[in-house]
Amino acid sequence: MDERFPPGDVTPVPDSLASLIPAHVVEDLASLLGCPKEAVLSAITSSGVDYEKAVAMLRAAAPTYVAVKGRFETRRRGDVQGAFCYVAEGITGEVKDLTFWVGAGGLPESFDVYAGWESVRAAIRSIPASPDRSLYKQMESLLERLFPPTAINSLFRDPSSAPAKAHSLKEALSQSLKLDVSCTLEVERFHRIRLDMSSLGRRDEVPEPKQQKEDTKSKPSELTLACKPYLDPVKGLSVGELNVGAVVPVDLDDSGPLGRLIGRFLARAGRNAEFPVESVERSPAGDAVVKLAVSDGISAVFKMSRDMKIRVSPTSRPEPMSAPRGGPLALFLGALGLFLLVLILLLKR
Repeated sequence: MDERFPPGDVTPVPDSLASLIPAHVVEDLASLLGCPKEAVLSAITSSGVDYEKAVAMLRAAAPTYVAVKGRFETRRRGDVQGAFCYVAEGITGEVKDLTFWVGAGGLPESFDVYAGWESVRAAIRSIPASPDRSLYKQMESLLERLFPPTAINSLFRDPSSAPAKAHSLKEALSQSLKLDVSCTLEVERFHRIRLDMSSLGRRDEVPEPKQQKEDTKSKPSELTLACKPYLDPVKGLSVGELNVGAVVPVDLDDSGPLGRLIGRFLARAGRNAEFPVESVERSPAGDAVVKLAVSDGISAVFKMSRDMKIRVSPTSRPEPMSAPRGGPLALFLGALGLFLLVLILLLKR
């Protein structure tokens, strides 16, 4: 028991109150206030406030978001350095934003992961992008592997586990870079108000067209295939800054028949797989969902963080794939439609 809260000063807590309040809410408040869990419940009991109202107040006051901030550098000064900042929901571990930088000797000496997550994120975003794309992709893959939603939730529930996670990060980086690496990791829990007041909370929502649902009913079904843009952290454009009409080179998913057929058509026509942006929407998680116009009734879609920089073609907007009536594209689309119709009929049997 904490010396500041001797047993005699703690009012007995009714079982009805203890059963109403989730354990993690009490633990979070006790951690923030620096007192035992019993003292939090005792304060509610002695205040005379209605239990249900008290529970609602506690839920509103408890921190529900977490920022995981880290930096690393190799032992030899100026070799490889990096920093990252995750912003996520604590209970689910769902990532709201990931900002990171990796490069050779570009991290300011004054950079401090113990500062507030807003300033850490802003500092990382202000560092000029590194020209080493392979290092960038290597870092991205490593972070995705080490910080899944379950790991972020564990850090939210128990920030004291950060040193163990920092050790895992150090081992993974040392093995990946073939160098001796030192790492620092800091976990910061915070209330939703700070997220709403930050640049993340002020991002403009993409308005949904009012006629979208009606148009969907009247339009014929559209074929969609997945694609991946090419990362370009040096000269690229942030996904969140893409405008309608911007031409984006992509790698089409050729695992399905549609992707393979379009890839073959482009190869025979001597064209690269690059298409104009048709729309940019925001997913519930805050990522950008980009839709590219491939041809009439065919679209390519990719989902990515709005801060990621991708390659954008400097050429003017090309027309979506088209051909004169009866031309090769018309034959291609007709054959594709017939193929899908036969497939649907076979599946219904």
